[in-house]
Amino acid sequence: MTLPTEGPSGSLRRLEAEPDPRLAPFSTRDLALELRQRLRAPELALHVGDLADQLGVLGIEIEQRTEASSNRLSRTRPAACAAMIAGHVESGECKLDGATVLELGCGSIHPLGTLMVHVLCGARLAVGVDLDPPQDPQTATRALLRLALAMLAAPEHLAPWARRTRQQVLAALDGFDLPKLWLGDPAGIDGSRLRLIHGSAERLPMAQGEVDYCSSVSFLEHVPDVDAVLDEMARVMRSGGIAVHSIDGIDHATYGDASHGPLDFLREPAHLQLVFGCTRLRPSEFVARFERAGFEVLAFEEHRRVEVDDRMRMGFAEPWRSMPKQTLEVVQGCIRARRR
Repeated sequence: MTLPTEGPSGSLRRLEAEPDPRLAPFSTRDLALELRQRLRAPELALHVGDLADQLGVLGIEIEQRTEASSNRLSRTRPAACAAMIAGHVESGECKLDGATVLELGCGSIHPLGTLMVHVLCGARLAVGVDLDPPQDPQTATRALLRLALAMLAAPEHLAPWARRTRQQVLAALDGFDLPKLWLGDPAGIDGSRLRLIHGSAERLPMAQGEVDYCSSVSFLEHVPDVDAVLDEMARVMRSGGIAVHSIDGIDHATYGDASHGPLDFLREPAHLQLVFGCTRLRPSEFVARFERAGFEVLAFEEHRRVEVDDRMRMGFAEPWRSMPKQTLEVVQGCIRARRR
């Protein structure tokens, strides 16, 4: 009997096997979509060859390589969005312990991610509002467990600004059914502490003055009636409550077509309420809207600007053609405000 000589025991099929060169021309996105489709197949035979081992390694590598703010299901993005409140907590302007937190336009991919971080950091109630239901409730629910475990393992890494201990995080998880979260069952979410509402931000099912902190990420630029949303937000927020909202004033057609300019939608007539889903209000214009709704604007932070020359501006429709360059050039920003 001849013993195998390919390598140590258990390594007859090496994890370092070379991929098929015929797959090289395909994009990573296309390969990911194809792999997801195959993994859903009921006849998937994990016992054949080293497929299970290869997929196991792939799962770990993907988790490590995709920890990025662009990945809504990562731990990085919810942690970064939750940290929008960090400066206000550290200064004492806003206390998260026992607070009611509201996120507008929380999205359909990982709608409760940011709010889960807030709950783990001491919020009494965290509510997300969006018109769309979750696209994949099971995946979004399991992502909540990953957040909880990461926070439990290293709260000083995921949310250093909150200064939470592991014992405090563990106490905050009381009421959540972790095995159900692991299975992707939304019934594992403690609905008395973490809640998703499907509806319009113009009509919030919340009491007057109930909210201590309200936030949104790239939401307000998509709202047809901004003033109605800000008035409703002012209604549900208590006096002294903090609002932090990032605004993306870039032509959103750019995200699907790189040849599209970041301000091309300003060429379209002003009577069009939404262009590619956007109102076209310039980010700095929201300052006056917040003030009229009953907020004191503490700061407007410029996050990105683009150069606008006279030739470009002359191609814009009114009123943008006549706007100051400073107003036009700031395309992304964040408003920090306090409810009067």
